[in-house]
Amino acid sequence: MVAGLPPNTSLQRTRRQSLRSFLLAAELDIVRCVKGLVAAFWVLGISFAVVAAWVAEFFTGRLIDIEYTEFHEQWLADGRPPLGGWDRGEEASYWLSSLSGRFVVLQWLLETPGWVLGHSRAPLLLRRLRISAAAMFSSMLGVFLVMAYHALR
Repeated sequence: MVAGLPPNTSLQRTRRQSLRSFLLAAELDIVRCVKGLVAAFWVLGISFAVVAAWVAEFFTGRLIDIEYTEFHEQWLADGRPPLGGWDRGEEASYWLSSLSGRFVVLQWLLETPGWVLGHSRAPLLLRRLRISAAAMFSSMLGVFLVMAYHALR
């Protein structure tokens, strides 16, 4: 300010208004960026979960195929779960086999069946099944936590 001249309040007001509009625009950009990141994380998390579920289904089918061909008595005791792919076998029923298949998979995720230990490929398939199921569950949990955090903010 020059001595003897009145302060230019309109210039100061204009500068404050332009600074305020700049800060609001920057805040909107940050909000858009966060929303974009949440949406991208959601899409990636769901995609990863779908792929992991498909991989788990593939390994489950291979394990059930091994159980059916090489450990048939155990396959019957497990409730005749459906074979890998679309083939259900002659001995499998539509409803009961589907339910027993889901139950058997949950049981295999928690404990190793005895017939797996004596086989050459089955332990590797079971390990891969567990890894893919853990990847699916953790990605879904991550998506849920990010969505919950964003909703509560």
